[in-house]
Amino acid sequence: MPGRILIALTSHAELGHTGRTTGFYVAEAAEPWAVFTAAGYAVDVVSVAGGRPPRDGEDPADPLQQRFLTDPHIAAQLADTPTPDRIDTTRYRAVFFSGGHGTMWDFPDNPALARLAREIYEAGGIVSAVCHGPAALLGATLSDGTPLVAGKRVAAFTDAEEAAVGLTDVVPFLLAQRLEAAGAHHSPAATFAAHVVADGRLITGQNPASARGVAEQVVAALSSDRAEGAASAGSDRVAEEVAALAGSDRVAGEVATPAGSDRVAEEMATAPAGADRVAGESLVLDTADGPLDAYVARPSGSVRGAVIVAHQLFGVTSDIREFADRLAGDGYLAIAPNFYHRAGAGIALPVDDAGRAQGFELLGTLTRDGVVADFRAVTDWLSGQHQGPIAALGVSMGGHLAFLAAARLPIALTVVLYGGWLTGTELPVGGPTPTLDLAPEISGRLVYLVGDADHVVSAVDRELIGKALSDSGVGELIVLEGGVPHAYLSPGTPSYHAAAAATTWDRIAAELAGIQAAAVRRLRRPGLVSPQSARRDR
Repeated sequence: MPGRILIALTSHAELGHTGRTTGFYVAEAAEPWAVFTAAGYAVDVVSVAGGRPPRDGEDPADPLQQRFLTDPHIAAQLADTPTPDRIDTTRYRAVFFSGGHGTMWDFPDNPALARLAREIYEAGGIVSAVCHGPAALLGATLSDGTPLVAGKRVAAFTDAEEAAVGLTDVVPFLLAQRLEAAGAHHSPAATFAAHVVADGRLITGQNPASARGVAEQVVAALSSDRAEGAASAGSDRVAEEVAALAGSDRVAGEVATPAGSDRVAEEMATAPAGADRVAGESLVLDTADGPLDAYVARPSGSVRGAVIVAHQLFGVTSDIREFADRLAGDGYLAIAPNFYHRAGAGIALPVDDAGRAQGFELLGTLTRDGVVADFRAVTDWLSGQHQGPIAALGVSMGGHLAFLAAARLPIALTVVLYGGWLTGTELPVGGPTPTLDLAPEISGRLVYLVGDADHVVSAVDRELIGKALSDSGVGELIVLEGGVPHAYLSPGTPSYHAAAAATTWDRIAAELAGIQAAAVRRLRRPGLVSPQSARRDR
């Protein structure tokens, strides 16, 4: 097993002066437990006062909650939990502070809980919390007395959410305000929207909908740490190849074939597809508009290339992370930046009407200059990680953003999946002239895939997009037939179309292999290193 994770629970059972009961919110322990155990971690529970902790929000009809409560190991521990002072923190790689309103009374300024957080954090582990669980961070300090949250971005139950559940005047304080007073930078999202913020080894979530996402980020961070040695060995080899190229003679943007480039070319050409990926990690890049957070998935073996995954309307959701993971499994360094970072970190909206409404609000705040700046920050980072062509994969709204970036930056290949609003100017990012009009300025290759039954990209739009790509000579439109709807690539949704998804992934693999082959040919002969030369090689 990769190690152990500790889940900390409240022991407080009275909801202020209401006469109602409270306790730990069962879903906020059950969902993380499921994520942790599925990843191979052993999970233990602890409660503030020990013994049997009170429960809140239990749903007897929820199979996951019942599986958690009846698991032999968990059930035995819940019957008589240890107190925090009895915990040997050296056994744990992470601590997860579950929420529930009870935490507002017994988590803050609790020296025993603070010890758990401090010792695990200072040993290189992860401190995480969700909903009201970040109350445990109040009073938690490092060994030098610095508050653990000082200067860090956090998510927690918001003032608006507290008001929405009618408990503003019941809880002893408002959590977001207290975290800010402790020196944290509170990052709120829409009321009851899933929202996870990762700031180094501190990972927090806003509400019950964020519990699974926090746990997934914890697993990703731990997996990244575990694979660091293997990854660094591979990166050292890449660095040597980059150094060899950098040491070659360069004249006016041309590259003379360096000694040993045949070996580099062979490695690029023969890097195995389907290699095991290194689990994802969180990354924060500095931009003029503040920190840009992103999800990164690295391959475990040789890096064949680099791909930017531009998210759809709902942000960097589990679907987008899975797309990045899949690309990493095929040997590509994949990064999915949060283009909504100006509104908050870790934005992943629920895929429902409320999430869609919030997504359109956020989409309306995006500007062309801001999107291009974000892509530039990501391409600059990728260029420092891997020498070779950079590709972009844009999904729905992200397809629009990727199309724009392809016209402004040296992106060798852009794959747009049912990207909307390219032909109009109704969005700030789509004006002052339609983004489609920028097609002649695209320097690399662009492939646009869309279903024949897409309700967002109409038949008229498809015709205009196909003509623009053909006339400018930068790529092609592919219409997938058979009643293929919008968002057909997202598994587990009503719009998922298995046959179209399989065809799309095959095409993506072929296109990526094509730009890698072109890069290999350029390594084996002198020539211009540019997306334009890649177009000549097609």
